Amino acid sequence: DTTAQPFLIKPGKVSITRLSFLMDDQMGGQLVDAALGSLQLTADSFNLEKKVFHTRRVVTDSLRCAISFTKKSQADEKVADENNGGTAFRFGSDSVSFKRTSFKLNNEPDQFGLTTAIGDLGGRDLQFDLLQMHASVGSLQLLDHSSAITMVSHSDSSKKTAAVQNNSKPFTFTVGKINIA
Repeated sequence: DTTAQPFLIKPGKVSITRLSFLMDDQMGGQLVDAALGSLQLTADSFNLEKKVFHTRRVVTDSLRCAISFTKKSQADEKVADENNGGTAFRFGSDSVSFKRTSFKLNNEPDQFGLTTAIGDLGGRDLQFDLLQMHASVGSLQLLDHSSAITMVSHSDSSKKTAAVQNNSKPFTFTVGKINIA
């Protein structure tokens, strides 16, 4: 058979312990520092060509990710509608559990920051479609969560007015427990 076949991976069960990743691009102004204590995954559909993935089970413990941008990228300056067709990416899982997770994003050029800490996030029957901008979940549980968002608003730069100084506290919220079924 000479028919072209798509690139196919059938991972089945995947188990990872103590994984770390560091990308420090000082020239481009990007820093990504991530670490994972453990990951257990059982995949049943993994199509790289169509970007469609489905797992029966995903469990992580001690996931930490910090992303920092210190310079404005040239891609940010391009017209936003270059990709008006959208990006196809679909993910689904029968069961997910993320324990002891922290995420931090700092974008210095845009003066935006996000910090999130999650004790336990779990759910069942999760579906996510990036192209349709749609997500659904059969049940969801969030325990011991806090988030803080900081940003500075600027007036229209074409008017060349100074940014308004804002000494307010960041948008912050905490969650003791949420169950959605």
